[in-house]
Amino acid sequence: MERLYDASDLLSLAPNPLCLFDQVKIGFSGRISGLTAADLADVRQHLDQTGVLDRKRSRRNPRCIVLDVPIITNDGEVVGHTTVELWLEQIDPRTMQITSRSTISTNLVVPLRALLGIQPTDVSLDGKLNYIGPTAEQSCDTLNLQFDLAHHAVEAVCEAIGEVLPACAEVHDPICWLRAIELHHDLNCDDALKVTRAVCHTAMAGSRLGEHDSYRSGKSRARVPVAHWRATRTGEVVKVYPKTYRLARVEVGCRDRESIAKCCGERRTAEFSGAGIAELLYAFYEKAAPTVTLALDHVQRAALGKRSPMECMLALQPLLQLGRRERSGTNYTPSAAVAAAAQHAGEELLSDGVCHIRGHRKGSKLREVLDTLTEGNGPLMRGAQGTIYCLRPEFGRAAAKLADNLLGNDIEQSGTDDFQGQDEETGEQAK
Repeated sequence: MERLYDASDLLSLAPNPLCLFDQVKIGFSGRISGLTAADLADVRQHLDQTGVLDRKRSRRNPRCIVLDVPIITNDGEVVGHTTVELWLEQIDPRTMQITSRSTISTNLVVPLRALLGIQPTDVSLDGKLNYIGPTAEQSCDTLNLQFDLAHHAVEAVCEAIGEVLPACAEVHDPICWLRAIELHHDLNCDDALKVTRAVCHTAMAGSRLGEHDSYRSGKSRARVPVAHWRATRTGEVVKVYPKTYRLARVEVGCRDRESIAKCCGERRTAEFSGAGIAELLYAFYEKAAPTVTLALDHVQRAALGKRSPMECMLALQPLLQLGRRERSGTNYTPSAAVAAAAQHAGEELLSDGVCHIRGHRKGSKLREVLDTLTEGNGPLMRGAQGTIYCLRPEFGRAAAKLADNLLGNDIEQSGTDDFQGQDEETGEQAK
């Protein structure tokens, strides 16, 4: 197969670490002439005979045909499956519209494992097998395999549908677009849980929102931390979480078409074909990979941070003094409202690594103190707006310990506290 898009071209554009695609959902639409309502029953029957029809899910709505299409390589090997929802609407007696609700969903890591010969051994902390080890150990050939897999997946869908259409039927104006997508880098570290816990109490520079939650691990009854950041209301979400005990996943995800357009700077469509989806993936990678790189740098700085809880408290002392209504050198005594806002800002910084100051104009005492803390080697960075402040990643571990002492937590922890950079030799995967 001739490759129209090559990963080596992407990696030569900027010195970004390699990233890989994970979950991908593709929207598509078109028009089928020469297809009647009576023909549609035959189409369903033929799809059932070929073994790709999902009978149970297809019964739920007569307008939707659900398919489970195998991804087959040029060598005839089945390496994965693609779920298709084909939504049809009759627009005249002999024409069906493939509506924009139609989707193709696949995971580009699971079949990648099969191509690389990775046996299903230990599942990840979230109970899945969508990882292959440290991304830094892979090359652009691995990313090219994902472009090939996406190409094969879409071509297999086109072929599965085309084979069962009546001879007189013809597909017109088929287009596709990205509807949801994830791009990630799996970082090797000695303790991904502690790394993520530190990250949960910081936020990337330029963030609008920073928060963290947890999920219950399938490996134990304890909870596993997950950090989320947003730079805009509708754009991509940056997420960091432990994939295994020794892999921290740094991920940029877009959950809908609007967020993809925000990330890429435009709404993109392409011909509904293997080449078309490769074009869309290439364009998204080019725009999203730099964000993964920034997040990866943030995570590494948080993991390597050696600031103690006492150093963190001292660095935030001007804000904490304001919250205690202590007089400053100019005999200024904060009002109760200013003190409450300062106290709340301090709690937000220690808990989520970001605070949003509302109702305090530039030049007010609270903004003045926070602005000062962003200068030089101060503990804060600027967020997406002038009223948003983020805790520097170097203070993440200290903030996590302070939050633990104040609030307690049930987040799963492991024994070691060391971090291994992505260019160091990796150890054996923890079980």
